[in-house]
Amino acid sequence: MTSEEIDRSLTPDQWKQFCAAARRAPNLLDPDAPDFSEQMEREIKRRGRPRKSVHKKTISIRLFEYDLAALRSSGKGWQTRVSDFIARGVKSGAL
Repeated sequence: MTSEEIDRSLTPDQWKQFCAAARRAPNLLDPDAPDFSEQMEREIKRRGRPRKSVHKKTISIRLFEYDLAALRSSGKGWQTRVSDFIARGVKSGAL
């Protein structure tokens, strides 16, 4: 299993356990590998897209099929357009 496959298969808690085990026995997995340092762990954790200060929340909403079909047929980005429409309604006080 490659390190990339390990990264994708581990949950955050499992990753923490793996890092702790690697610090206790750095050459357990590969005796020729360099020591696993906290600096390496910090660099690995920084992978991926940076976190935004404002997060979107996933919800479930019930819509009529014909409304959903119309939204989806409007093309790529329909969910963002719906979100923007709701945000404008909230800001204007209409919702």
